[in-house]
Amino acid sequence: MNEVSLRQIRALSVFKFKGILYNLFSLSMLLLPLIIVGCGYMSILTMVKGSVPEDLMTIIAGLGVILNLGLGAISVPLFLIAEEKEKNTLRNLMLSSIRPIDYLIANTIPILIATLAVQLAFLPIFGVPKQVGVGEIVAFAGVSSLALLTSIFLGMSLGLFAKDQITGSFLPFPVFTIFGAIPMLADKFEIIKKVDDFFFLSIANRALVNVVTGKPLQVSVMEVVALIVTVILSVLLFVFLFKRNGFEKD
Repeated sequence: MNEVSLRQIRALSVFKFKGILYNLFSLSMLLLPLIIVGCGYMSILTMVKGSVPEDLMTIIAGLGVILNLGLGAISVPLFLIAEEKEKNTLRNLMLSSIRPIDYLIANTIPILIATLAVQLAFLPIFGVPKQVGVGEIVAFAGVSSLALLTSIFLGMSLGLFAKDQITGSFLPFPVFTIFGAIPMLADKFEIIKKVDDFFFLSIANRALVNVVTGKPLQVSVMEVVALIVTVILSVLLFVFLFKRNGFEKD
């Protein structure tokens, strides 16, 4: 990676980070998981005596992961790309000297930092048991990052089909519905259970539940492989659509 690419990535990353902060749609979707989970958990704490039951904690933590990975991490890049298309900056980027890989990296870094911050913010909300060490939290951050990358790249791919931010606001919800249905139906259908075992959102969900309930964070080699493969496939999908100038089909 040459110096020109690094400068382009740095400049575009700063531009994207500002876009997250100043774009009402993106900022709302970014903060939505924290607001819903935080308010919901605090309401439950006021109703129960002592600690929250583990099964209820599992449900709330799962809701947070689904909202962050299944909605927030998909919506934020989608809205940013839709905004660029409204302002015609995406076309200029595609026709300029910036390479798809440079655009991909610059677009990903600030969104990953923002959504990972939300994911890590769940820990102080739920509380981390004393037996959970720094190593487990780092491992949780690593698992969450891989899962978030998949959601981010899927959101970027959807963004190429959004005409503007208003129409783009409807695109994440079919994906969110499917992603949310897989963990819920896993106990009822064996074939969905097999998918759920290596589904990136479910892996991140189990990691969060284990950390906040004080259980050992056990992520198998196959789960890590599944996370990496899913990231690679989502990257290839975006690069393919990026090169084909998907916005021309609007």
